[in-house]
Amino acid sequence: MITQRGRPKAVLMEYESYNQMIKRQEALKDARDTLIIKRAITSSTGFVTFDELLKDYERATGTRVSLDELAELAKGV
Repeated sequence: MITQRGRPKAVLMEYESYNQMIKRQEALKDARDTLIIKRAITSSTGFVTFDELLKDYERATGTRVSLDELAELAKGV
């Protein structure tokens, strides 16, 4: 561990250990996402199409959103 003024600032580790840590972290995120999706499916009362979702959003907010606008917004995420 590298410190600056007595506070931890960086950690040195082997490259392979770092790669394994990143792969483990990605696998945990994938497992979490899978669990969230499975829970949503089992607890849902039904599904709507994407067009229905956009119409519901428009009714609720008074704002019409196009697919092109959503695609443009998604680029920044």
